[in-house]
Amino acid sequence: MKIKVNWINDFGFRAEVRHFKNILIDEPRSFKGKDRGPSPVEYILVGIGGCLGSSFIFCLEKNNFEIKELNIVVDGKMTHRKPYNHLELVNVSVELNIIDFEGKNKKKFDKCLEIFREYCIISNSLIRGLPIDVKVNY
Repeated sequence: MKIKVNWINDFGFRAEVRHFKNILIDEPRSFKGKDRGPSPVEYILVGIGGCLGSSFIFCLEKNNFEIKELNIVVDGKMTHRKPYNHLELVNVSVELNIIDFEGKNKKKFDKCLEIFREYCIISNSLIRGLPIDVKVNY
């Protein structure tokens, strides 16, 4: 799976993912950006929420559960870390809020609650320490 990220100007970038050609990435004005799109950290949080949500919905559908709505809140905490005082994402909390749940089999539903996290590629990769190899060509 490959994506392309091209610099626009300042701290702004445009990403291409599959047939999506104009995904904007930028920093907020408070970080010297122009606020043209979510920041890279915000995209990580979106990915975590979307992945956990997809895993949860997959388990529910597989077990014939119906919900009317699922709202997911992902909260990332950033702080400056020593010794260089670099800003880092240090904690992520995720809350899944189910609206109008119609559960017929509590045991199967509890099983979904127990296992859905195992199927989220993003959170599992981050938890296990995803290696990132960076090569600079010039």
